[in-house]
Amino acid sequence: GSNICVILFLLGKPFDEPVMDEYIRQGAVRILVFALEKLGKLNPTVPRKICLALSVLANTSCEAKRFVDDGGLSTFSELLETDEPLACYMSSRGIGFLAREESLAKPICDAGLIDKVIAQLRATG
Repeated sequence: GSNICVILFLLGKPFDEPVMDEYIRQGAVRILVFALEKLGKLNPTVPRKICLALSVLANTSCEAKRFVDDGGLSTFSELLETDEPLACYMSSRGIGFLAREESLAKPICDAGLIDKVIAQLRATG
């Protein structure tokens, strides 16, 4: 329950970079990934909310490496495989945000994630 509160808290905040950086440093990505693993199967709206929160964090933080280390990128990659349209869309956006970070662009491409994103966007139009 408290994990969902964290997610809703995140989404209700103004999206400003220092705040998002601090969230990531405090373990927000780990909490969101954990919540997705534990609650995602129980409630279909959870993946959407978590994905949205992760996408916001990926977009508004400078802590891209920490985001990836805490499992955010691999979660996006997994969610791209689901048939949940919003989760797929938010994941592809999140991966795009992370790929802007110079040190992450090559590993993201090498992992085939950009191809996955393009395929996903083609599939959803």
